Amino acid sequence: MHNDTAETLLLRHYGPTAPRPSGLEQRLVHALHQEKVQEPALLPTRQARLMTRRQILRAVTFSTASAGLVGLALEGVQQLDTRFFGHDATTQPRAAY
Repeated sequence: MHNDTAETLLLRHYGPTAPRPSGLEQRLVHALHQEKVQEPALLPTRQARLMTRRQILRAVTFSTASAGLVGLALEGVQQLDTRFFGHDATTQPRAAY
């Protein structure tokens, strides 16, 4: 069906009594030509958008992993504090009275 002319498509859709628009085929050819001209201009934008999504995913992945490593490091410092100084520096001291 992609090889059918505009007239054939109109006949199938509207029947034999439908009036044929003047210059329809030329307008369709011109519209297709414009789409082909504009398509390469849109390609870098699409690729840039995809790269941005990949970069965002990479940043989220690394920040989540970094937050996990920082949490482990703080836990290790807390354990060292408890071993060497006998108390946890992250808790509030109790009142002596």
